[in-house]
Amino acid sequence: SDEPLAALDFSGLHPRMAYHLNNTNYDGDIYKIKNYNSEYRKIFKNVCLVGMNAPSERSAICAIQKKILKEIGYKPE
Repeated sequence: SDEPLAALDFSGLHPRMAYHLNNTNYDGDIYKIKNYNSEYRKIFKNVCLVGMNAPSERSAICAIQKKILKEIGYKPE
């Protein structure tokens, strides 16, 4: 079909849904941690999303560790 397609981007959808389920609103950048610089935002976003969507605590920890090691350029020997 030649119909135009629009993809909406909802910033921080999963954490905002969790806040909503607890009858709480959150204004601002949901992934920004107070008193930490923006370098940590990317890490916290990954931890938050993986933690919310992983099937188990163990799989979440493994996925987060793998992502962080990849980000810092660690390559196992």
